[in-house]
Amino acid sequence: MAKQGSFFVRLCYGYVGRYKDTSKMTTKEVIEEFLKRKGVSTPKEFFTRSFGKQKVGLNFFGNRNDKGSNPISTVNPVLPKEAFGFKNNDFLNTPHHTKHMKDMGFDNSKEYEKSAIEFWNKGEGEIFYSHTRKRFHKYNEKRGIMLVISPEGTIYTFYQVKSKKFKAIMLQERLEKWKK
Repeated sequence: MAKQGSFFVRLCYGYVGRYKDTSKMTTKEVIEEFLKRKGVSTPKEFFTRSFGKQKVGLNFFGNRNDKGSNPISTVNPVLPKEAFGFKNNDFLNTPHHTKHMKDMGFDNSKEYEKSAIEFWNKGEGEIFYSHTRKRFHKYNEKRGIMLVISPEGTIYTFYQVKSKKFKAIMLQERLEKWKK
């Protein structure tokens, strides 16, 4: 198990804390919940999936590094298995998201968030990866809706978008169709 106070433990507490009250959980329970939500069984598997296998080479500064090269250049994005919702209620209740919520015909933020989660978790729509922002986009041309999500499963936005606008987003964000 990871040391108390390590980067990984802080990452686990921060991530799980978005969805559950961690004050009554042990460190082991928090780590297990984090790994379960990420769809992996060990911290090593999480880091390998998130950052890829690193090779001996030059590090970010051009110095020889026997432990690995620049991790930024070796990142292999991992498609989130499921969406967990927006970052928090404050984020969800911004004027930006309130406008999208009303445009899509929802009465409250909970319905909007539930619909966004269902849209990601169901198989409808095509998935794209943004090389610009390192995020995933799911677009359903028939329904004219798009969702943007982090590799961790946090939803950034969910709104109606016409085909012409989505094509402009594809160019701007350097979207590439996700190959399963």
